[in-house]
Amino acid sequence: MITVDRKDITKALKKVASVARVTSHEAPVMGEVSEGSLRLWYSSFNLSIWESLDVEEIDAELTFSCPVETMTSLVSSWSSDVVTLESGVNNTLIIRSGRSNVTVPYYEGIFDDIEELPDTESVAELPGDILSNLEVAQRFTARTEDRPALTCVLFQTTPPDRIEIIASDAFHFYHRIFTGQVSEGESRQLLIPNKNADFLKKLFGIRDTLLMEQADNDYILFRGPTSDVLSAVFNEEYPDVNSIIEDAGTELFTFRRDVLTDIISIGDVLSDNAVLELTQEGDSILASFPRNVSESELYLDDVKMVLGLKKPIYLDITFLRQCLEVLDSEWLSFSEMKSGSIRLVGEDPTVATMMNVLRY
Repeated sequence: MITVDRKDITKALKKVASVARVTSHEAPVMGEVSEGSLRLWYSSFNLSIWESLDVEEIDAELTFSCPVETMTSLVSSWSSDVVTLESGVNNTLIIRSGRSNVTVPYYEGIFDDIEELPDTESVAELPGDILSNLEVAQRFTARTEDRPALTCVLFQTTPPDRIEIIASDAFHFYHRIFTGQVSEGESRQLLIPNKNADFLKKLFGIRDTLLMEQADNDYILFRGPTSDVLSAVFNEEYPDVNSIIEDAGTELFTFRRDVLTDIISIGDVLSDNAVLELTQEGDSILASFPRNVSESELYLDDVKMVLGLKKPIYLDITFLRQCLEVLDSEWLSFSEMKSGSIRLVGEDPTVATMMNVLRY
């Protein structure tokens, strides 16, 4: 029998339950008392979590295997400061609060015991703000399985301190550079499935420093303050992103971000807002909507021309809008890459977006 803080175990169980909801895999939460702590474990085929919390009192050893949602709901339903867990007959778990108790049946899964954390090799120490950028990166991943690798977020690490997040659906591209401690050795590329990336950003706080460790070619371990998460990696070759990243392009012009966002908003009213055409007129850039049924003259004010536009360019407004949303700068610049794509960057050199030019 053990006694634990009710709020602490509720918080830990909710983290475990969140993994179960991501994976949609029917498996129990397994628990055991080890070295004065209660260890919780849940595992699916591509995502596993180990959670640990302090135990206030231990009278006997304890192991259990229960439906994770059931146990989470029961523990969180009480208002007491502590709850007591003890073994019942036939491997059941008895949850007590004061004089009240509930017996939870044993849930037989495919595992008999909690698996230990795998042997790992250190990769990098991830800064907390990398998690908030996972959500940004996911907007640029592919939504269909035609090219499965493009449904993932790519982590790229280069010693001694370069960590990059990359995402693309082959039509537009997101790249962000972070500074963090990277282990010695060769550069690594690790593809994290979109669902797992979504879970990581929800589980860990932006103030948490995460340790990234490679278990083998198929799994990566993320270590947080109280949680350890083992995520499958996607073993498929990603496009040659480094050649894209290194192509800074030829700068065409710079402009104020708010002016272009205003023009796009006007396009919401005037047209189906699918395509934006940019044309140079003297020292000005004229913006128009090919499918516009109303007459308009919309200019990018305060343009600082560099090379300028030799011919009109056509951009998908959905992709353009997403690029603008992640570039938090007053001034932005368009550059033409060797591939013909447009590179859109702001004043922060660590963030870059790119998008294909439409053939219109």
